[in-house]
Amino acid sequence: MLRLVVAVLLGCTLAICAGAGAAPKASSPLVVSATGNDHNPCTFAAPCLTFDHAYHVASPGQVVQVAGGTYPVEKMTGDPSKAGASANVVFESIPGQLAVVGGIRGSGISHVTFLGGSHHDLTPATAGITLKPNPTAMDTGGDFDVYDCSTAVEVANMDMRQFGINGSDHITVAGGTVGGYDNTPGDSFVGGPYGGRTAAGCTAEVPSNILITHVLFHDVLRTLRPKAHPDCVQFYGTAGTVVDGNVFVRCGTSDLLARPATNIWRQNTIDNLVIQNNFFTPAVAGGKVLGLGTSTDSCGKIVVAYNTSPAGLSAFACGHYAGLQIVGNVQGGLNKYTCAQALKKATLYAYNVVLGSGGSAVQCGQSSFVSSDPGFLNQAAANFRIGHGSPLTDRGDPTFHPATDIDGRPRPLRAAPDAGAYEWDVPSLKLGTAIGGARMGMSRATVEAFYGAPRRVSSVAVHGKPAGQKLTAALYDLHGGILRVFYSAAGTVVGLSTTSSYYSGNSGLGVGAPVASFATIAHAPWQKCRAARATSAAGKVVYVGLAGGHPAGKTISSLAFLPPHVAPCK
Repeated sequence: MLRLVVAVLLGCTLAICAGAGAAPKASSPLVVSATGNDHNPCTFAAPCLTFDHAYHVASPGQVVQVAGGTYPVEKMTGDPSKAGASANVVFESIPGQLAVVGGIRGSGISHVTFLGGSHHDLTPATAGITLKPNPTAMDTGGDFDVYDCSTAVEVANMDMRQFGINGSDHITVAGGTVGGYDNTPGDSFVGGPYGGRTAAGCTAEVPSNILITHVLFHDVLRTLRPKAHPDCVQFYGTAGTVVDGNVFVRCGTSDLLARPATNIWRQNTIDNLVIQNNFFTPAVAGGKVLGLGTSTDSCGKIVVAYNTSPAGLSAFACGHYAGLQIVGNVQGGLNKYTCAQALKKATLYAYNVVLGSGGSAVQCGQSSFVSSDPGFLNQAAANFRIGHGSPLTDRGDPTFHPATDIDGRPRPLRAAPDAGAYEWDVPSLKLGTAIGGARMGMSRATVEAFYGAPRRVSSVAVHGKPAGQKLTAALYDLHGGILRVFYSAAGTVVGLSTTSSYYSGNSGLGVGAPVASFATIAHAPWQKCRAARATSAAGKVVYVGLAGGHPAGKTISSLAFLPPHVAPCK
């Protein structure tokens, strides 16, 4: 199976790479204060003044705590002792305190993490480091910029006005908010060295290994400058970037603009750009949600997958692509001309869902379809998640999809995911405890609130005492198989079973998995009357059916977790 992978870029995810290396953190944190002095030793009793001084004093893996207060723009310079470090210097606030910083600018810095306290919405942070104390205010706040071949830098959960990744690599922007400006020059960007390289020994041409994930981009406007072209984020060159799980709201002329910019630096290109799991709203000024190149551009490999965009996506305008894959998206109306142009250029255009009805939208590409009612939970309130019965369920590509959705929920290992940014069901399995959204001890009302009414309900005999006791079995047709939920007389879940390959444990255990990969199951006794191997977990009997219904079956065909007194073999 081909699965889109983002963590491979930096070897880490939203857990943040800081401290992930082998080097332990120093036992005592350094301290920065707005009233400190850089002649001090950076202790609680004698804090230093600037981020730059603390960064140079710190050892790899050491924490720098920033005292609450207001700071000017912090300008930081490279430190050769950090090159090749196995752990990052980590800047965070003193617990419970809020440090408001006018901006952070790093020239040639490496192996450093900045931790904010953003709530991932437009509510001001109450602790942590922030570059924008009031995210709802326009034209306020500071910027986060790295340039001159900075590398291995992370900024997490930070509210800011803009960011700039200029001629640098291995940079992560994770969480927080970006935006809130009108008539401000420039936009958040990723690009090659603007004006050329300036740092000694810097050899970067085009940024690579860039991860932008779970950021709320918002309010990038041009009401004060109507002829401006503000975008929430621009790319004028990258050799490897993933834009994953972000939300774009009230962007100016485009949510995301990407194209080569050969006038800025030689060998500039747009290549290995992955745009996945994002939610896009219409551009305020009526431009393209995605502006990917122009007819004069030659672009590399671009993947646009599993995004939800009620306003549509892009005309995919590069004159040439080394590879363009457009898969699993949910987008607004698509006309015949735009579809035809996309199909000419895409190496893969499949499993996309077009929103519309009648003649307002057309089906485009293989395994794609038009939906007039996608089953969004509350579109009027901008809740574009999907629920039970949505036609987007199981409509993605079973062999080409991200490992998780926009909310970080897993997508299935061996089955088709849902189209768009949001996965509905829970494709997990915990032996003896849970299958999907149903788990032991859950009430029937809770299960039905998630899965709806079952297709059929039957009774199951219970052996032993008291005589005549029965369980209720509710059957659902889900994900190309069956999910059964067994309820006690009190209406709580006491057993589960499935024949769907959608559900899988972290180890890969599930329907369709090879039996040989799981020694406990492969050596469990075969119970002929149940046509399954039997073992136990979490106080339940686990029945594992095998392909063909006999002990020599090489793959798992069913899984059931049942109380010991339910239909035992005699």
